[in-house]
Amino acid sequence: MKEHGDLVYVDISDVDLTDNTYTISFPHDDPRLEWYIGKTRLITPVLLLAGKPLKVIDGLRRIRYASKLELEAVPAYVLSVEPYRALMIAILANIARGLNIVEKAHAIAKMCEFGFSDDEIFELMGFFGLGRSQKIKSLCIKIASEEETIKFYFCQNSLSMKTIGYFFDLTEESRKKLLNFLQNKKITESSLREFLELVLLAEVKFGDIPFSTFEQAQTIDEAKFLLKKEVSPSISALCTEFFGILGMIKLPNTTKIKVDPFFEKEEMEISILAKSVEDVDLALKKLQVALGRGYFEKIFALTQGKISRA
Repeated sequence: MKEHGDLVYVDISDVDLTDNTYTISFPHDDPRLEWYIGKTRLITPVLLLAGKPLKVIDGLRRIRYASKLELEAVPAYVLSVEPYRALMIAILANIARGLNIVEKAHAIAKMCEFGFSDDEIFELMGFFGLGRSQKIKSLCIKIASEEETIKFYFCQNSLSMKTIGYFFDLTEESRKKLLNFLQNKKITESSLREFLELVLLAEVKFGDIPFSTFEQAQTIDEAKFLLKKEVSPSISALCTEFFGILGMIKLPNTTKIKVDPFFEKEEMEISILAKSVEDVDLALKKLQVALGRGYFEKIFALTQGKISRA
């Protein structure tokens, strides 16, 4: 079989533009790419699998945009390879540009569909930085089969596998409702993870997610506060006391004190964002004053309370 085809121009009408067998790209639309092709009429050569019709190994978006612009032909390399080999070529061709979390999931899910061994799949997962576990492989399959809006949310917020895993601990209906709530809300991954932990705790405690408790919240922090009051009044009380202590310390906005959101760890994290020596000096002076007034002892008293999630 010929694995290295010559560069040729292929009639777009000879290509199956509906076939996604080897496509791992996500999102499926790329406005910047479409704009570039429209302006320049230049197409980077695509990779096609020999046959009638030809199938796209790499470059489906490019060739679709070319068709949309009514171009008749595109530059291409036509390869005669086995399907499993074509999939690996597709994955490797995409790796060069960098893959988001959904594209990595697509690649792993397609390898499973094509019957690759666990050793081969785990090797690629390791290269992607996903680890080498069956749990993550199963999560990749779930992500790949999820609906587009949820996958787009994962990409848009650059979520990690750990955080995405929380979504799949929920029912499909709950995931959709939760996504509707989260749309257009500013989040950090840590705040989203804490929120999802609270949602799951509420589901365990009440048998269902109490959407009515937080669905009118304007921010994710407000939603967390409302959920904590619902799930565990004791944790809510500790949060109120903790933020009261922070209010007395009066730290600069660039200095943060964080504790475990469930007060289960006997530690705190202190961070200073400084743009000058003066910023560091001010932060250290404020922290020294807080230390002398016993505020840190009060915070440690909260974190050492060993509050249970139950």
